[in-house]
Amino acid sequence: MEATIVILIVLLLVELYGIKFQSQPNELLSQKQTNVLRGGCCFPVIFCHFYEPYSNNLQVTIGRYAYIAVTLFFIFSAYGLEVRVKRKEDYLDHFLVKRFTAILIPYILSSLIRLMFGVDLTYGGASFVHVLIIYYIIFYFVHIKIKNTKKREYVLLLFTLCYSIGGFFWGYKFRLPKIGLNWYQEALGLTIGVFIAYHYEKMNRFFKNRVIVKLALWIPAAVFLKYTFDMYISNGYIQEYKFLCNYIYRMAAAVSVIVVIMLLFSHFSLGNYVSRQLGKISFEIFCIMVFIFSFC
Repeated sequence: MEATIVILIVLLLVELYGIKFQSQPNELLSQKQTNVLRGGCCFPVIFCHFYEPYSNNLQVTIGRYAYIAVTLFFIFSAYGLEVRVKRKEDYLDHFLVKRFTAILIPYILSSLIRLMFGVDLTYGGASFVHVLIIYYIIFYFVHIKIKNTKKREYVLLLFTLCYSIGGFFWGYKFRLPKIGLNWYQEALGLTIGVFIAYHYEKMNRFFKNRVIVKLALWIPAAVFLKYTFDMYISNGYIQEYKFLCNYIYRMAAAVSVIVVIMLLFSHFSLGNYVSRQLGKISFEIFCIMVFIFSFC
């Protein structure tokens, strides 16, 4: 427990140092802000995967936000890919090699280290890696083969939505082997990220205008959905109404919290040099910290 408290205090100091209010609203999903949020989001995911006797009540509480953090990661990933491919003419050159290298090298190295030391506290990001690999492949071939922007958007939206909902039924409803995949619900973040990228101006205006009014509406909704999901839905109704409770309700809670986060930070300049660097290596942090925390 003491180690968890110390880590949280340090994390809060790192993440919040340098925060400033600004009258002009931020651009939605700016690189600076997403980097800071990435660094903070990796910790709920880490805590979510801790097993006894290493976990404590504080870690469990924070870990309940892991599915929201993962959804955010997928939003950032899908949106970021679209932005880069628009801004760099040669971005798709050797795309698969570059993207696979970026995620597979830290994952394989961390897996080898855990294997050497006999650490088995978490899946170590396997599901996250698998989902991204599948999406990278689809993203690449869709952008290579489909030149029409509207058709490309529809295909990406259809694929990500089918993957998320279809994967959920594959693994939960039909009880078929998930072949190492997971986080089907959270993969809906890919759909959201694609939608934001192709409708950026409208989404950007939404998060810039009438922020106080929207917060007054969204905060109660987010608190209600998150609290009822944690206290009642996940404990009593998931087995009987899996799709309604563990997909729709779960994702409604996640999206509502994400909307509140975006609205809250629309008028704040986030981060500092350290927090931005942490965000850039958030996946590597997850892989490494799982190993380090095993000795806490």
